[in-house]
Amino acid sequence: MNSPLFQISLYHHYFCDGVYASCPITPDDRTGSLLYRYRFLTRIQNGVLGCYSPSDVDSESTLEYMASKFDGEPLRFLMRCEPETFFAITDLPLNWVGQLIFDSRLTKSGELSDPNAMTLLPTFGPRTVEQPNTIAVITIHIDDLLGLKGNSINYRIDLPPRSMPWRYYIVNRSETKLHQPAVRDQSGDFLDGPNTVLLPGGVTGLCFSSGARHFPLKQVPTKKFDLIDRMPQAMERNGSTVERCVISGLPTPTGDQIQQEKDGKDVFGAMYVYL
Repeated sequence: MNSPLFQISLYHHYFCDGVYASCPITPDDRTGSLLYRYRFLTRIQNGVLGCYSPSDVDSESTLEYMASKFDGEPLRFLMRCEPETFFAITDLPLNWVGQLIFDSRLTKSGELSDPNAMTLLPTFGPRTVEQPNTIAVITIHIDDLLGLKGNSINYRIDLPPRSMPWRYYIVNRSETKLHQPAVRDQSGDFLDGPNTVLLPGGVTGLCFSSGARHFPLKQVPTKKFDLIDRMPQAMERNGSTVERCVISGLPTPTGDQIQQEKDGKDVFGAMYVYL
């Protein structure tokens, strides 16, 4: 029976279940050859890479030998996925061209229910691996695996979804007359606006913005807004404002609806809504 030595779990909080299935973690060529030579096994399932030792292998002695023979050279694993999608849904600068670095010597523990779990903390590094679609490099130092005494280490990577302001651009091409339009969420909070803006192509529209408030991108949106219209004061009923819902459930931004501010420093989600 194979005994678990360590595993690396990848969680991305854009996805409903947290699993980034299209971003596998695999050993690089050198690490893959070493693990095969010393009979360690690797398996990948649901975003988790597991490394196992066969029952007839003394993993502790083998690791000690590897640590002395390879002079502290770590095991190295690669995260590979489609970069455009990754950078769209992950809270990173859109114009960043480096690679994320995760190292077993830079971890955080004590906040997870598993006592053997450690969160790998990211650092921003230059591109050191030129293999296509490699967005992160994970190094596991052999010394960190010594002294486990039958226990395994569960390394965890947590990636936050992109969080940014939202803007709705309302273009009225219909005969619908808007009196006092507003954009409101389900808890009763309003977006700023409207402000009249000139859109590409010379079209005039109304802009509603979250301002400094940031909302996360989600595979299944949890934040929803409605476009409402308040009637003129003359149409009030018993002193209460009359309003109607023009659009229930305005669209929410996706990875391809991200725009940069003119200064190139910040981004926002832009949704164009046509009546």
